[in-house]
Amino acid sequence: MARYLVGRDPEPQLVERYRRAVERLLPAPASSDRRILEYIQSNPWSLGPLDAACGLLRKDAQLRQRLLIATAILETTPKGADRFLPERRAPWTLLPEIAWHGAVAAAKAVAGAVILLAVIRA
Repeated sequence: MARYLVGRDPEPQLVERYRRAVERLLPAPASSDRRILEYIQSNPWSLGPLDAACGLLRKDAQLRQRLLIATAILETTPKGADRFLPERRAPWTLLPEIAWHGAVAAAKAVAGAVILLAVIRA
C-alpha cells in the first residue's frame, strides 16, 4: 500500500505500526473484504483500480479503511510528509494535470468496478 501511496517501500517500523493499527482499529474483514484483500495480495497491480472502484461503490470497504490508516502513518513521517504537502505552482499549470488525473481516475474506477464485481462474486 505504501508503494501505491508514495511510490516506495516503507521502513520496517512503519510496516509494524500499520500492522498494529489495523489489528487494533479494524474488525476481522467480512468475506467480501477478505476476497478483495487477498486478490490485491496476489495481484498488486489491481490496488489502484480496486481503490477507485471501492471509493465509488463500497465506501465502507476495509480496503479504503486500510489505505486511510496507511496514509495517516506515512504522512506523519519526515520522509513521507513531502509527498502529502502541497507544492507551490502557478494556478494555470494545474488545469491540464487535473484533467489528466480525472481521466485516469475514471478509467481506474471503470476497470476496478469490473474487477470488484468479479472478485466479490468469486
